[in-house]
This record gives sequence, C-alpha cells and structure tokens, in this order.
Amino acid sequence: AQLVAGIMPPVLALGRRYDAAVQAGDEEVARALVRLFTETGEQCLHLLLTQQPEWLVSLAACLLRGAAHPDADVAEITFNFWYMLAEELNGGGRSLNDAQRVDARGLFADCFRQLLQALRSLVEFPSESDSWPADQADDFRRFRYAVGDVLTDACKVLSSTACIEEVYGALQQRLPAFGADPAGQWRSIEACVFCARQMITSNEPAFFTAPVVHQLLQLLPTLPAAGDLPNTAIRTVGTYANWLSRHAEMLPQMLTYVTSGLQQQRNAAAASQAMKHLCDACAEHLAEEATMAQLIQMYLGTLSFSLEPADRVDLVAALSFVVSQLPLPQVLPAMEAIARPLLQRLQAALEGGGGPGEVSVLLEQLCALLGKVSPGARPTADEVARVPALQDALHPSVHLLQQLWGVLEAIFERHGGDSRVMEKLCRCYKHTSRNTAQGPFRGDFRSLVPRLLPQVTGWFERQPHSCFLYVANVCLRGYHDAPELLPTFRETFARMSAVVFRLLSAAPTAIPDNPDVVDDFFELCSTVLRLHPALLAESELLLSSFQCGCAALRIQHREANRAVVGFFEMLLVLRQAGARGNLSPAALNGITTLLVANGAQLAQELLLAIAGLVPPARVRFLSPVLKGLVLVDYAASRSWLEAAVQALPPGGHMDGATLLQAIYSAEALARDDRGAGDRVFGQAAEAFSNACRRRRLL
Repeated sequence: AQLVAGIMPPVLALGRRYDAAVQAGDEEVARALVRLFTETGEQCLHLLLTQQPEWLVSLAACLLRGAAHPDADVAEITFNFWYMLAEELNGGGRSLNDAQRVDARGLFADCFRQLLQALRSLVEFPSESDSWPADQADDFRRFRYAVGDVLTDACKVLSSTACIEEVYGALQQRLPAFGADPAGQWRSIEACVFCARQMITSNEPAFFTAPVVHQLLQLLPTLPAAGDLPNTAIRTVGTYANWLSRHAEMLPQMLTYVTSGLQQQRNAAAASQAMKHLCDACAEHLAEEATMAQLIQMYLGTLSFSLEPADRVDLVAALSFVVSQLPLPQVLPAMEAIARPLLQRLQAALEGGGGPGEVSVLLEQLCALLGKVSPGARPTADEVARVPALQDALHPSVHLLQQLWGVLEAIFERHGGDSRVMEKLCRCYKHTSRNTAQGPFRGDFRSLVPRLLPQVTGWFERQPHSCFLYVANVCLRGYHDAPELLPTFRETFARMSAVVFRLLSAAPTAIPDNPDVVDDFFELCSTVLRLHPALLAESELLLSSFQCGCAALRIQHREANRAVVGFFEMLLVLRQAGARGNLSPAALNGITTLLVANGAQLAQELLLAIAGLVPPARVRFLSPVLKGLVLVDYAASRSWLEAAVQALPPGGHMDGATLLQAIYSAEALARDDRGAGDRVFGQAAEAFSNACRRRRLL
C-alpha cells in the first residue's frame, strides 16, 4: 500500500505529459505513457479498488485518453485493463463483496460511458477506407472485433440496455446529417450500428423488453444503403435473433430486409448468415405451412443469384432449422422441395460434363440438408391415423438419402478419382448417420449399413480415398452393437485392409505419400480393437497391421502419426488387460503371440522414433507405448530394447543404456494409482530424445 501511495501521484501527473505528446504528434511518447498507465492499473487494480478507488478513477481517466488515441495499436494497449476492471465490477473477480461492487459500479459508470464514446470513434471506418488494400481492411476488421470485446465488458458494468441506449442516442444525433449526405456520412452511422451489434445479452431480462431494442431494429431497414452500412445492419439483425424470437411480430419485416441483402454480392454473406441465425432462433415461429412455402420460394429465388458456396450452405442450413419444426408429415416433402433444384443441377452437371468444383458445391448443400433437419418426435397416433405410411417411418434424412442413392453412385462413377468430391460425397453419409445417432429416430441409419458398406468398400478397392475408411469407421462406431451387422463389418474391414496394405507397400515412399490413408486406417484399426477386437486379433490381418504400423511410426504427418501410436497403445492396453478386458481367449492369445514374436521390431522402431525420427513434441505420446511394450514381458522386452540400442549409431549407446536403466527401475515398474511410473517413463524418454537430438544421432 505504501508503494502504491508513492507511485500513484507521479504516474497520474504524467496525464498532462500524455496530452502534450498527443498534441505534438509524438506517438512514441504517447505509446510509452499509455503502456505505463495500463501496467500500473493492471498491477495495482486490487489495492486501488479496495483501498484508494478515487486514485483508480483518476488512473482510468488517463486510460480513457489512451483508449481514444487515433492510432489503433496505442488504443488497444488499454483493452486488457478494461476487461480486468469490468470483471471485478461484475463479480468475476474476488476483490469486492456484493455491496462494494454495487458502489464501485456507480463510481465507474461515467468512466465506462465515456469509454463507449471512445470505442465508437475507434470502430468508425476512416474516410480513406474505400481505397484500402485487402490486408489493411482485414486488419481493421480484426481490430473492430477486439473493440467489440471491450464493448461487451462495458455492458457488464452498465447493462446491455443502457449501452444500447447510449449508442442509439448517438445514432439519432447523426441521422439528420446522414439523411442529407448518405454517401459522405454513412461511416458514423455504421459505427453506431456495429457497436449495437456487440451489445446483445441473454442474461439480462430487461434487454428483452427494452423499447430501445425495438426502436433500433425498426430503424435498420429504413436506413439508406450506403457503404458498408447495409452489411453491418443485416448482420446486426441476425445477431438479435434471440430477441426477435420473443417478438415474433417483427419477423416478417426482418426476414424481408435480410432476404433483400442476398441480391447484392457484397451483402450476400451477411444476409445468408443472418438468415441462418434467424431461422435457428425463431424456427418455431416460422414452422407454419404458409411461412415454410414462402421461405422455400425465397430460397428458389436465390438460385439465380451469384452467391458464394458457403452462403448457399448457410441458406440450406437456415431452412433446415425451420423444416425440423414442421409437423412430421410435412418434413420430407419440404426437404424434397429444397433438394429438387440441387438434384437437377447435379444431374445436369453429370450429363453435361460439369467439373468437380460444381459437383462439390452441390454436394455440400445436400449434406447441410441431410445433417441439419432433425424432427423432435416420432409420429403421433393422430398423424399415423391420417398418414398410415408414417407408422414405421424412418428419419426423413434417411428417406432422402435413399432417394439420392443413385445420384451419389453416378457421382462416384464420374468423379471417383477426385478426392475433394469423394470427401463431400462421404459427408452425406457421415452427417446423416450422426444426425440420426440421437433423439427419437436414433439408429434409423442402421438400415442402410448393409447396403452402404459393401458399396463404399467396392469404391475403396477402385479408388483408395481415405474418406471411405472414415465412413466404415463411422458405421462401426455407431452400430457395433448390432449382431446382424457383424458379418458386414468383418468383410468390410478385411477387404479395406487388403487395399491399404497393397497401397502402402507399393513404393518406398508410399506411406509418407498417403498420410490420410494411414490416419484413417489406423483410426479404424483402433475402433475395431476397442469394439470388436476379434475382427483383428483373431485374423491374419493382425500381423500385417502390426508390420504396417511399425513402418508408419516414423511418418511426419501429425494426425497420421497419432493414429499409428494410438493403434499400438490400444493393442498393448488390451494385452495388459487380458481376460479382464473384452478379449476372447483366442484374441488374447493372438495378441500375445504377435507381441512375443515381433516385439523386437516394435522396440527398434520406437527407439528410432524417440531418438529423432519424429518431432520432439510427439515423444510424450510414444512413452505409453514404450511402457506397454515393457509390461508384455520384462525379460524379453529388455532384450529387444538392448538390441535396439546396439543398433543405434555408437554415439547413442550410453544414452540408450541410461534409458533402459531408468525404465526398468523399481520406481518405473511399481504399480500405483498416482502415475509415478508413467512419469518416470515419460521423463526418461524425453531425456533420451533430447540427448540424441543434441548429438544429431540420426
């Protein structure tokens, strides 16, 4: 406290020096002083807030001047201080009790109101912004979102409603000048709207009944279209979607306004995202047959617009949220209406020689439809009475996928060699499966698995894309508990494994050249070991998978390497669990026999990887595999590792001996629940790795 008392008066006196520096245009001095004010405020916040709040108010006044500095880099220095202060005043900190917090908020309220004015000026586009290069415009937009975080901090202190009232008042003051010269005055209006966009809340009841929010949203569609104002206004409507869900009477006007933005390319992304937010938050208000018909007509109208692929996906996702709320008999017809023009375009592309890019874009939109439509309940008795076909109805996405089956097959025949198209095609299956994994239609995708897996396996045999392996993995994870599917899983895994082994042994560089296949294959192997270990442990595939994994342990691709390491870790965990796990005696015997016969190969590859063949950050993932190998058989594993050490260049023999001494110590091999042995293995592997890399052994 005495130190603070000695520091604060001279620091506060520097406020005048800062003002002089700004007036003289000395940016370096101004920057240094703002940094000094900020560091003082952050370091002394607790003491000042609890013992000398008046000094903190004076310091905040200095920081306010810094936040108003015209250089964004200087102003941004203060942002963390405002966050820390807002947290203390809002209850996120521990300096104040509830009563003190109320008093402190009153003390700093005017300070935060002045901060709002400074922040509003900071986010205003400069007059020369129209001529900025793309990178400068992107930097300013990133800065504006940093300002948005500080605006959120101000809302914690003043309340969102109070902040919106401040910004709306400033907007009203600027409207006359804007009306007289929209092209010249739009920037100040846009800055106010941008600030209002950052001030939403879900934790403030008064926000949802505040007249100012209604007034703001009513005003936005009436503002003249100038500069970036329509883009920001449309995004603001989408941001206020939760407020509109409680004021459904405004939805028609807001939807019309947002839809109009789709017709201008510069506003299309904002409009599609706003439509997505509105339909997500307000789906229950829009899920009437007449409204749905209007939305579909709107969607059909956008097909002639020049929209980016991501914007079209957002529109399909938006409609999907509303379709999910329709009565069940109306869901599939609505999905078919949305999918119909996409299918027509797909068929035209396939027949007319359309390129893979066009096909990928259309598949992505279909995927959004299949993955987002999620009815909340199975058909009621009344619905079944009216439409008997609903009695055993599957999830509408499963029905639609069945209708698409022939088109998806045709896409493979035409574009099977294009990995991007195949990835999009597989997402249609993957997202439908995930969509039906939970809820009242749980498991409906299961009926497609006996048809899907043989088809995907045949495709993989012709075009070995990793996405086909992932589809098999999704099906196995989702429906492993269906005994009738076990023969299908067994055949799929065997045929796909054969393709992988041929592919990865075709050339010396085949493994590093196909990292995605390595990744997805060993992820599939781990899934098999976890859920149906007999499929691998009781077959001849086990040895081939093991040898392929040993060869792939040194792959540089991060995800592929993690998948290979995960496979070995799972294999060794199962061996250690033995009969206590879900292994049959035959599977346990298969894994044990494999490890005893081939442990030396794994030991050598592990040691080489740790010594330097993989990046040092991955050594920590290898130490559990090393420990698992040691636990297979202490004596045998020691002989394997000693041989692996001797196979290293001579410079690594001593470090290898140190490693073995550590991992075969009593401390490393002790059984405990606190992970002490694991730490010994990890530290020993790290030390060995560091030593070998310092010597540049490999």
